[in-house]
Amino acid sequence: MGDLSRREGTISQVYPELDNGRVVADVVTEGLGGYFVGERVRVWVSTDKRQAFVIPPEFVHRRYGLSYVTLTNGVEVVVQPGMPVDNGIEILSGLREGDVLRATARIAAANITEQGQ
Repeated sequence: MGDLSRREGTISQVYPELDNGRVVADVVTEGLGGYFVGERVRVWVSTDKRQAFVIPPEFVHRRYGLSYVTLTNGVEVVVQPGMPVDNGIEILSGLREGDVLRATARIAAANITEQGQ
């Protein structure tokens, strides 16, 4: 397949065994054909819902293996990104309610270029 697109499926069976610390399960999903029959793939299974901070992924920048966002006061905050979601990326830790993010110079430059300024 080659693409890393998000696909939704339904777990049809969970086997009562662990294989090298992994849970083995059957999943039904549309559009895969027979590519992964009997194959091992990495999946993320949502088991519950919670409130989360979701921000545009371009507000997160990486440096020295850590992920950062910049607040409007210029302070960089280390964050722990989570899963990509429909309208951004989930932030698991590092942000507090009321924090206001500032677009990085890279985002601002891209916006100016798009506007033809």
